[in-house]
Amino acid sequence: MKIFIYGDSNTWGQMPNVNGYNSNAIPLRYPQRFIWWNKLLEDNQVFVNGLCGRAINNQHPTLEGRNATQTILKDIQQYTDADLIILQLGTNDCKSAYNNSAEKITQNLDNLTNIIESQTNAQIMILSPAQIKMGNVVTDKYYIGADKKCEELDVLFEKLADKKDYLFASCLKAKVDDDGEHLAGCGHKFVAKQVLNAIDSLQNEQQNDLCLKR
Repeated sequence: MKIFIYGDSNTWGQMPNVNGYNSNAIPLRYPQRFIWWNKLLEDNQVFVNGLCGRAINNQHPTLEGRNATQTILKDIQQYTDADLIILQLGTNDCKSAYNNSAEKITQNLDNLTNIIESQTNAQIMILSPAQIKMGNVVTDKYYIGADKKCEELDVLFEKLADKKDYLFASCLKAKVDDDGEHLAGCGHKFVAKQVLNAIDSLQNEQQNDLCLKR
């Protein structure tokens, strides 16, 4: 299967860092073998586009090209023949500076998937974001109220997936670490399990459909 994965810093594999918002901070990345999508490499052709700060439809105040809705046509053009497109977005959209409701974030995701569908016939999988953990210098400053918003997104993203016949994997319970927004190592393992289960469900469904046609 040819898989295109499109997401944010948790797709890129950024390690948690409570000093990550300092102007001189250098983002550190997990070794690839610890990032959730590494498991997919065993049986698939996988292409990953993860970018720190990427949001569904919000522009980062200092980093260019972080608005997925504005960049998706360019980003996807080499992968329109993919069998599966996995979207791991929504964490950055919860930042209090953007002032997005969960409903608005979901509407933006719906619009983004409409653009994707205009370019490809690939199956789409939506991952809900891990629950942001409050109570540290990062989230208490940049993610006010985001823990509850993530709970809402988990429900709304699944409803959107059901409506549009997409695959869905709930990552709400994936563990984040000290900075409250980036996945811990066990969080990546949790996401990998959820994604693999969703893919297995898709492949079983395809096999059943094939048997019925015979």
